[in-house]
Amino acid sequence: MKRTLITYLTLSLFILTGSLLAQPRQAGAGPMQPPMKQMMGQRILGTKMLGLTADQQKKVDALRLDFQKKMLPLRDEVRALQNSYKLLIIDDKASEGKLKAQLQKISAKRQEMALLRAKHMREVRSLLTDEQKIKFDQHILSSKKDAFKKHVKRNKRPGRSMMGRQSRK
Repeated sequence: MKRTLITYLTLSLFILTGSLLAQPRQAGAGPMQPPMKQMMGQRILGTKMLGLTADQQKKVDALRLDFQKKMLPLRDEVRALQNSYKLLIIDDKASEGKLKAQLQKISAKRQEMALLRAKHMREVRSLLTDEQKIKFDQHILSSKKDAFKKHVKRNKRPGRSMMGRQSRK
């Protein structure tokens, strides 16, 4: 009898705990939100940090939508080219020349994407006041370096290289 009671209590405790943990999070509930939700409306730089007006925000949103429409097919093309490249790697008959040509195609598409991104950022910057431009510029000049530092710090584990493989010493 005690054993059955303990089993039922344990089972109900697990069910209760599981249902509590499975509750949906409230909107704006901190760092557990997916990164895309956190960055919505703050793609280039947090709009709160820049202090955009409603008119500026509408213009930035329109620019962002146009930018995303242009980037989507380019991203798909890069993915397709990368998949073809992977197939070439495992193809015993593929020459080194074919590999190089495929890499050049991937590089050209990535360069096109980078130029499109730079153009978009310049368009957004053109909407800003002088004070906002200073904050924007500071973010642009520091963000890549800081993101890399976070990536390296997150992936540093004893006995592991940045690629997650065992290091050879």
